[in-house]
Amino acid sequence: MLFKNKVTSISIKGFKSIKELEGFKLSDLNVMIGSNGAGKSNFISLFKMLNEIAEGRLQNFVRRSGGANTIIYFGAKNTHSIEARIEFGPNSYWLKLVPTTDDTLFFEEEGCSYQGPGYDKPFSLNVLSNDRRESGLSAQSG
Repeated sequence: MLFKNKVTSISIKGFKSIKELEGFKLSDLNVMIGSNGAGKSNFISLFKMLNEIAEGRLQNFVRRSGGANTIIYFGAKNTHSIEARIEFGPNSYWLKLVPTTDDTLFFEEEGCSYQGPGYDKPFSLNVLSNDRRESGLSAQSG
């Protein structure tokens, strides 16, 4: 496992019904309340996508979700990318996914930063894979 700290903050842009959510703080217990269509399920769906990304199955997630155009906020004609940043205390993971002409997504940016014993300041690492269709995280952790 790359990060052992709990998720403390999340930023999302262009994912499903979430146009932009910046620096949303999470605590030990989080309760989501809102009307139908407010984005609660889509917020949870982002964590499902992140799990699939970590397992090297982004393209399966995209296909099961109905294609990239259904995952991107108001479709690829209106929104050009999905961006997310997850913070785990002093550590973080970020990505930028862009749609392709065949209704899939590829990584335009992917990286992580770590600050722990032996690091005076955060160490950042670009983890893009060669083909960019799946995450480069597993290649970096092995």
